Amino acid sequence: FCLYEDAFGELWAGSNTLGVLKYNPQKDRFIPFNELNDQHGLFRFKLISAIQRQNKNILWIGTAKGLLRFDLVSKTFHLFSEMDNLPSNGIRSLAEDNNGFLWITTVNGLAVMDLETQKIHKRPLYATVDDQKFLIASGMKSNLGSIYFGNYSGFICIDPHEQHQYPPPAIAITQ
Repeated sequence: FCLYEDAFGELWAGSNTLGVLKYNPQKDRFIPFNELNDQHGLFRFKLISAIQRQNKNILWIGTAKGLLRFDLVSKTFHLFSEMDNLPSNGIRSLAEDNNGFLWITTVNGLAVMDLETQKIHKRPLYATVDDQKFLIASGMKSNLGSIYFGNYSGFICIDPHEQHQYPPPAIAITQ
């Protein structure tokens, strides 16, 4: 369903029935990544739409139920959801920029997570409705650092250098 080769040359796959798989070069096949699928009961997340490795220790996994952060060393995980400010729990694609931010597309829009603080900010898109309907496993970062996501109209391009200025919160005087 989705394939991802990380910076360490390891190949990961996500499926809609077997969860997360990791390529085993000795056996020349993908095998279920049991540390994630079985030990933590994450097999319930059958639909894996995106995989992104942050560093040697952290694996981000997009599912139909939210965004999973899995620590490969401690074997612990955390699920981010709409309660953490995702536009939707249905993750479509992931892409990490050069500035320490993880870009996340969902069935209801775009968000960006500061990987240091793990705070999620929804990002409005001023585009047509079809531009906001993102395709599964369609995110990538170009060599120049731009982020691309596929959608029903083609794709969108995000320049991360122009996107991290969050608007100040609205102030309301109530009395």
